[in-house]
Amino acid sequence: MRAGPPGAQGWGKDRKRAVLSLTFDNLGEAADLEFGTWPAHMPVGSHYTIVDVVPQLLQRLDGISVTFFAEGWNADTYPDTLRAIADHDHEVGLHGWRHEIWSKLDASTERTLFEKSVTAMRRIGLDPKGFRPPGGAATEQLPALLRAQGMTYMSAVGEGDSVAGGIARTPFAWKGVDGVYLQPELGKAVGLATGELSNGATGADAVAAEFSRAIANALETGSHTVLVFHPWLLGQDPKRMDALEAVMDAAKAERDLWIAPCREVAGWLLQEHA
Repeated sequence: MRAGPPGAQGWGKDRKRAVLSLTFDNLGEAADLEFGTWPAHMPVGSHYTIVDVVPQLLQRLDGISVTFFAEGWNADTYPDTLRAIADHDHEVGLHGWRHEIWSKLDASTERTLFEKSVTAMRRIGLDPKGFRPPGGAATEQLPALLRAQGMTYMSAVGEGDSVAGGIARTPFAWKGVDGVYLQPELGKAVGLATGELSNGATGADAVAAEFSRAIANALETGSHTVLVFHPWLLGQDPKRMDALEAVMDAAKAERDLWIAPCREVAGWLLQEHA
């Protein structure tokens, strides 16, 4: 085991200065069904994130491996899409069953939904190693649930990668979530003033500016930055896809940056702390 904080002697097998994980949360109608916002007269099974957005992402992400945190419900509804994501060398992690606000669940419901989600993924041939709690906040029993299923990490809101009890933590910051710039009310809800963060830029321009700044900061501090995109937001405006491209271009230009899905970073962290 190496001494010091994660990354103190470089990240990954090549000891890069910093590491970036691009992540994509939510797929299909799962969250709309959970929160009762899906129109009753609308059929389920052809959501635009599945039909339009994911195929675009699989083309645009060529050469970069990322993490999709998908609700377990999608394994029953869109198994071919989830398998296609994995076949393109991307990770499929868990994001609840139908995007329940995880921190508000009682312990029994949390366990039931967690196990249901893992079972659904494994039934279609996927073996998720990580979990991102919908709503961002983890719970006390989540590490135990992960260990019981042979999973290795969680990615909740927070600061600084760490390992505890055989579970790696690869957290994200609200400043690294596209929704706080694309939905100003969300930024305000989590205490972020969008205009101040992006020097007056808004929308997709703010995403590109702030996320590129996050990459530069990771390189300056020798840290891991986790950026969060939402396919359902990306698909609403071509400029948002352009912002994703700008972020990827900024990342690819940095030779001392390890670009890796959360699963690979977590595996490396666990090996370093073995």
